[in-house]
Amino acid sequence: MRINLGCGPYKRNGYVNIDRNPAWQPEVVRDLKRGLPFSDGVADEVLASHFLEHLYYEDFIFLVGEVYRVLKPGALFHIRVPLGVTCDLDHHMVFLESSFDTFFRPETSTYHQTPMAWSLSDKATVKEDNGTNSLVVEMRKS
Repeated sequence: MRINLGCGPYKRNGYVNIDRNPAWQPEVVRDLKRGLPFSDGVADEVLASHFLEHLYYEDFIFLVGEVYRVLKPGALFHIRVPLGVTCDLDHHMVFLESSFDTFFRPETSTYHQTPMAWSLSDKATVKEDNGTNSLVVEMRKS
């Protein structure tokens, strides 16, 4: 199973698209602050493209833990977020190039009180079609 979190109008073929807004007609209508409605270790891949910045910090940490829970060992979490400060009023988090580095430290599980061990698969800055920069991170469940 491949999961697309907070899909909005950008549903992806071959993914279980999830969004809290039924107007986008995702396969699963759910506010992800309530967690992922899947069993442990069932997902081959999880995608969050321009979604995580809409969460508050506590909800973000909780959701990363939920992604870890549903991923199979060795599976990837693909992340794409705006790099730096944006003017969008619905963006609650700001991401820098080092923002996800905390997840690759051994003390992460203790600090966030969520059992998870990630390894960095890839990280890059990309220029979007609208001229803004995004941070792309691929985290692998260890």
